[in-house]
Amino acid sequence: MKKDQLKDSTKIVVAALLKFPSLPTMTLAKKIYKENPESFTKLETVRTSIRLQRGVSGNVKQRARAKLKDQRNLINERMELPKARQTERQPYILPKAQNKVLILSDLHIPFFDEVALKLALDFGKKNKIDTILLNGDIIDFMSVSRFLTNPKDRDIVSEINDTKQVLKYIRKMFPKALIIFKIGNHELRLEHYMLLKAPELFDLDFWKIEDLLNFAELRIHLVKSLDYVLLGKLKVIHGHEYRGGFVAPVNPARGLFLRTKESALQSHVHRTSEHTEKTIGGTLIGCWSIGCLCELQPDYNPYNNYNLGFAMVEVKKNGAFSVFNKRIIDGVIL
Repeated sequence: MKKDQLKDSTKIVVAALLKFPSLPTMTLAKKIYKENPESFTKLETVRTSIRLQRGVSGNVKQRARAKLKDQRNLINERMELPKARQTERQPYILPKAQNKVLILSDLHIPFFDEVALKLALDFGKKNKIDTILLNGDIIDFMSVSRFLTNPKDRDIVSEINDTKQVLKYIRKMFPKALIIFKIGNHELRLEHYMLLKAPELFDLDFWKIEDLLNFAELRIHLVKSLDYVLLGKLKVIHGHEYRGGFVAPVNPARGLFLRTKESALQSHVHRTSEHTEKTIGGTLIGCWSIGCLCELQPDYNPYNNYNLGFAMVEVKKNGAFSVFNKRIIDGVIL
């Protein structure tokens, strides 16, 4: 390989490592080799280059020399700080024209509770809601889960078709409502699967959830995984945004308060709870967790504290809000 070609191939590897730092070496090598066949003679060449950049190739002296050479090259090339990379989070802000929001979450289609879902939608219809927030884990994506599952459940086509049917049902029932779809941790299963199993296709759009579920046709607005929805002064998350698990054995809403220190609402834990505290200045802070709309005794956790439920939020012009956190017990909304 010529010197200039070697330099270019190294840049390609470094760029890929910056973009996908946690991707396994061989998976990343396949992706790079597939996308840059003119820059590499064989797959093993890419793999070796990745291992060298990660510092796991060759002996200690070779790695030390390579690191020192890179540092010298960096000093010689530029005497200024590199451009910092920072992620900007943009919340989805509820439009001013909308003020009554029905929040549904954790359907885990196809394992949803049909009766509970219909009760929640009927409640929204009766209360003349103008917005529906589908707050994560609407589809289960059991088919692409890393967890061991029953082989008969691994049918991604049926999962997607069932979810599209549910979304069409909701749109037909609320033809003029604003519908917001927040990505939860179960929707992320598809992205993780594609990244690990088919990295060559990861940058294409055909498999993205908004295309698979026909968001454009159904006029559904997408909210990304780690972004929150702002309903007046109330911040709404799915719940997976906080890493390291959610330690709240007694009251999930209190656990949310301890992490956010602001008025917030979350799904994810499949439990209805509320916690309020007053600041030294007299401001009342409230946090809520809402129930789920899926089966309550799944194979992965048959004995639990889950309950069926949903919420409705009314937003005032000044940003104040009211939360109506509802449970469903024996087919009755409480």
